[in-house]
Amino acid sequence: MIDTFLEKIGNVRVYKKDEIPEDTIKEILEVTRKTPSMANVQPWEIILITDPERKEKLANCTLDPLLREHGTSKQWWLKDAPLIILFCIDLKRAKARFGEIGEIFAIQDVAVLIHNMRLKAVEKGLASCWVREIDIQKIREVFNLPWYIKPINVLTVGYPLDDLKKQSKPSLELDEFTYLNTWGSHYGIL
Repeated sequence: MIDTFLEKIGNVRVYKKDEIPEDTIKEILEVTRKTPSMANVQPWEIILITDPERKEKLANCTLDPLLREHGTSKQWWLKDAPLIILFCIDLKRAKARFGEIGEIFAIQDVAVLIHNMRLKAVEKGLASCWVREIDIQKIREVFNLPWYIKPINVLTVGYPLDDLKKQSKPSLELDEFTYLNTWGSHYGIL
């Protein structure tokens, strides 16, 4: 069953205009309580964005896929998503137990959370797109974030225009990156 969901996760950028029911949003959010984090720090802070003006402002805080800031290359499509989730980390919470390396753990924890939310979204018939190309400082200003709340990623969520189908994307062969006991000793997967 998990393979079916994994095959349907793709970066969908065009959605139906349909609003996502509140109970469905809550089910997706409930995933946070089931997602593990390093030492159970739960470093995430989440901002749900449904207001069109806020969506537009967030879209203006994006960069192009090569991390360049150009007005015409921003990811304006995301403002049309029914729901945008802005993921941040609480640096105070992240670093309290582990010091500076806690920020790295927190980013990893948020990545796991986003992936789990994407799986839940697929289960509910929703599509999503994970956006990493953001201007952290602009987002801090637009959303009035204190110094210790650092925006990390954005996830758009909505009903896809077409049925979710298996995503075909090029993938490395397993033997191109899998080793046995030491790097360079290929595992020999056929």
